[in-house]
Amino acid sequence: MLPQVFSRTALSTINEGYATDPERFRRAVASGYRFLLLFATPVAVLGIPLAERLVTAVGTDEFAAGATPVLRLFFVACAISFLTSIISDAMVAAHQQRFLTTLSAVNLVVNITLNVILIPLFGAVGCGIALIVTELSGVLFTQFRLKKIGVDPLPVKYMLRLIPGLNLSLLAMLVTWSLPLVVPIVAGMIGYFAGAWLGGAIPPEMRGALLGAMKPGSRSQGTAPA
Repeated sequence: MLPQVFSRTALSTINEGYATDPERFRRAVASGYRFLLLFATPVAVLGIPLAERLVTAVGTDEFAAGATPVLRLFFVACAISFLTSIISDAMVAAHQQRFLTTLSAVNLVVNITLNVILIPLFGAVGCGIALIVTELSGVLFTQFRLKKIGVDPLPVKYMLRLIPGLNLSLLAMLVTWSLPLVVPIVAGMIGYFAGAWLGGAIPPEMRGALLGAMKPGSRSQGTAPA
């Protein structure tokens, strides 16, 4: 739900920026990348160690043995899909619907083909691999087209700022691992955002946007997080 809510909130800013202020458009997309990476990264990284416990909480140990690898892959695919919301907004604002539709159709064909090939070999894991490939394809192949309309590439340097938060969250989860499942999840979340704050991954302008998003009526203002 988070990328969908973000997309609806930021869409008007991105559309207006592309039409009237290219620099504002570029900043809005770059800010959207950082905002969504802030939330997507822990889904992929923390989901890997948590997957087995989550599956075990709702099923048997035998079920966990087969389902855990699949859930880990789906956590990664889910994290990648966070970025497609801001990418789609930017592509639509720049009138790149034809390219976006063509890429989506190609990815659909690739996904079906990979499922047909991989599922007989790897079972449900093959489905997870196919999903990651097509989600990643949708992000990577749009980067070339976005660059032509002035959008900066994915902020690799920003992702490095998330490492302290990831390390702190993994440490918090390790310390509380023997406790009920909800405890390491909450501890990991607190550790992640504390580390991200201290590591500079949540700059003052993003803090203001996050706090502002919690205020009543903020969703209707149509502003993109900085």
